[in-house]
Amino acid sequence: MLFLDDNTTTMENQVKRILFSLFLFINSALFSQTLSPQTFIIDGLVYGYNYNPQKKILQKSKQLKIEGVLDAVSLNVIDNGKVISTKKTNANGLFSLKLKMGTIYTIELSKTGYGTITFLIDLKAVPTEVSDKGFYFSGAELILNAFQSKDLEETNLPFGKLFFNAKTKTLDFKAQVESSRIKKEYFSNPISLMIRSVEKNKNRTPPAVTENSVKEEKVATQKQQLPTSENQNVTTVIKYPPPYDSIANSIFLLKKNLRENFSDNPENDIHTIEEKIATIKEDLERKKMNLHSSADSLSFISELNLLNELEAELEGAKKTISIQKEKITTQKQLLLLAIVCILLLSILLFVIYRFNKEKKKTYILLKNKNKKITDSINYALRIQESILPSDAEIKKYLPNSFVYFKPKDTVSGDFYWLSNINNKTIVACVDCTGHGVPGAFMSLIGNTLLNEIVNEKEIISASLILKNLHLQLLKVLNKNTEKTQSKDGMEMSICVIDKAKNEIDYAGAMNPIYIVKNNLIEVIKPNVRGIGGDINQGQEVEYTSQQISIEKNMCVYMFTDGYMDQFGGPENKKFNISNFKKMLLEMQEMDMVKQQEYVHKKIAEWQGDYKQIDDMLVMGIKF
Repeated sequence: MLFLDDNTTTMENQVKRILFSLFLFINSALFSQTLSPQTFIIDGLVYGYNYNPQKKILQKSKQLKIEGVLDAVSLNVIDNGKVISTKKTNANGLFSLKLKMGTIYTIELSKTGYGTITFLIDLKAVPTEVSDKGFYFSGAELILNAFQSKDLEETNLPFGKLFFNAKTKTLDFKAQVESSRIKKEYFSNPISLMIRSVEKNKNRTPPAVTENSVKEEKVATQKQQLPTSENQNVTTVIKYPPPYDSIANSIFLLKKNLRENFSDNPENDIHTIEEKIATIKEDLERKKMNLHSSADSLSFISELNLLNELEAELEGAKKTISIQKEKITTQKQLLLLAIVCILLLSILLFVIYRFNKEKKKTYILLKNKNKKITDSINYALRIQESILPSDAEIKKYLPNSFVYFKPKDTVSGDFYWLSNINNKTIVACVDCTGHGVPGAFMSLIGNTLLNEIVNEKEIISASLILKNLHLQLLKVLNKNTEKTQSKDGMEMSICVIDKAKNEIDYAGAMNPIYIVKNNLIEVIKPNVRGIGGDINQGQEVEYTSQQISIEKNMCVYMFTDGYMDQFGGPENKKFNISNFKKMLLEMQEMDMVKQQEYVHKKIAEWQGDYKQIDDMLVMGIKF
């Protein structure tokens, strides 16, 4: 029994069951070996566990943990301090050692990660009558501890000795641990297992068997079975009866038919054979009543044995037929299942094929439509780019300026506009309702109306431009509607720059402008009223003009709200007005080209991986 405390009773029972089943398996393999004279064979099992004896002393629970059988455990056989052979346990933890009689061996067990244990096998005192036949010790159980400690440096000392007990005529065991309490605890499990192995060998081990003894026993058995008489000397067992015996011939014919001549209907053949066997049994019963000599008895026994063999073969044939029937039934079911699976698979493949075919058609249609849409949008982009002032035109009238323009989609709802009339430069920054294609349509309308108001009608007052733009936009968007009215409109700022008077005429519809001079920002507020949109306030809408004196190194910034509405930063918030103002002050020492680059860099860093949510437009003019 393994050494366990009160808290590990359940574990002990489990270990017992495991060891007992393994022991039976080992013994079934051991008794099949053939011994030679002067040979001792010890077979058994090695498994591992984890046991800390110090925890036992401290009364801690769960100090034992079984780890199962151990493979590749080295078993060194040592004679007079010299290793004479080494064996290893197999994958099931089994080992077998074959030793010669007449000496004392040290058996050392070791495996990486486990403590080493040794024990002695004393074969000096084995009597001659035992050693001449050879001797078994079967089902030895050995255990290695995964726990290792500096306090157990002497664990390589033998924990005990196997020796031949003259009184019991079997091997016995004596423990040899004479050390501290911890070391006794450490060796208690190997010792208890070896004691159990010895007890089982005393109860289970048969007498030693040799090849000669087996032959002698067979001969003796045969002699006992042979019948004798005064007039007949029998020296061998007659295996088959004479060929002229009718009963024997009938049995032979049935066996031949059973083995060779099965028809396509074996069940009928078996039924016929069973009927004939019943007839033969009746004949044998009659023959049994008329036995007069040993020869008659021998013939009867031979015929009876043949009949028994025939019946055994018949039972085997029945089982074979039954198994074949089951196989055929199973094969039919599998065949039916396979046919069903093939049909289902065919249907599935057909559905997949049709689906892929339709999907391919849809994909081609969508691809063509997408190409047409993309081509249309790209063409719209070219139209929009054509109406925007070119860089050369802007530099012609505003040489010290920049425009940062980045649409959310291919085309934009934001646009900028520039004209020069009567020696005045008029520049506008416009944010139309929506973005993408709808916004782009609005930008085309706004650009057309501005050209008409300024270039054709020569209206050059900032406030009047906004007023006329508002009225014209309402007329364009609502001329074909009676019950509904459009909510589309624009937010914009417009500056009329008069270099002769050195002043700017500004008007705004929801969009302010920022004036930066002497590192200070002045906000020029707009009218809180957009262009177009809600018309319920009446046709007459007034916008206010504000005059701004131009000073040297003064910067004017016009913009839409898209730049400040972009999300990003460490908390995914909007860029907002405060960051925008801070940026404007940071770039005042730069020229306008560098300012444009700085505006792009700041918003790109802020956005990071976040997507752009609106069109962006920032314009800067330095005087």
